[in-house]
Amino acid sequence: MKSVDKKNIKKQKLKKKPMVKPKKEKVLVVAQEFKFALLLSGNDKKTRDRVLKSLKKWLTNCFDKNYAFKEDDFIRVWKGLFYAMWMSDKPLVQEDLCESIANTLDLFPNDQFKYAVLMTKAGFKVLALEWYGLDQHRYDKFLM
Repeated sequence: MKSVDKKNIKKQKLKKKPMVKPKKEKVLVVAQEFKFALLLSGNDKKTRDRVLKSLKKWLTNCFDKNYAFKEDDFIRVWKGLFYAMWMSDKPLVQEDLCESIANTLDLFPNDQFKYAVLMTKAGFKVLALEWYGLDQHRYDKFLM
């Protein structure tokens, strides 16, 4: 009797809990957010402009599918936008980029206003986190 109980106990201990996989859609969205952030932080202006355009299309597509965004999603996107601004060197380029970033909030449908607020909140969080990493020459850029 005791040997049977020991075997059952060992089997129960050896059983692994099944790993909970995230939804495929969520994994895809996170991968796309990382891709946007990486490409937005590049040093080529044409690439950054193209990626910003495709980011706007992607956001519109996500809104059409009623994707439920979380703050972490927007933080990943804002990291890329922050470094896109970091990499912009001339005042006119910086101004155009600021306008393009601000115009992304116009893409949010009226029924999904909460996501516009969430994106704005995420933008301020990223700016607050990264602010002390700026050098003196870049302050003017971000104060624009």
